[in-house]
Amino acid sequence: MRNTMKFFILLMIVIFGGQIKAQDNPAIKILKKIDQNLSSKSRKLTSKMIVHSRRADRTILSKTSAEGEDRSFPEYIAPAREKGTKMLKLKDKLWIYSPS
Repeated sequence: MRNTMKFFILLMIVIFGGQIKAQDNPAIKILKKIDQNLSSKSRKLTSKMIVHSRRADRTILSKTSAEGEDRSFPEYIAPAREKGTKMLKLKDKLWIYSPS
């Protein structure tokens, strides 16, 4: 009985599944809107990164300005050891400035 039910469900998916076009599928439309919301032309953000190591954990705070996916400028603001370190990313190039 279970095999018959599984076969019937599979048959229905094959028959009716082909009639739904990808662009007409509401789930695909929702996923496309989510993708559009995840990227922006420009953004500014403050982030906190916790680095776990065997000896101790440390927290690094940074401010970042970015345009698209190819241009970003993060600057570390804490801890004191990292403060003032800056990076510039332009396409596939990365420059790092260290105040020391």
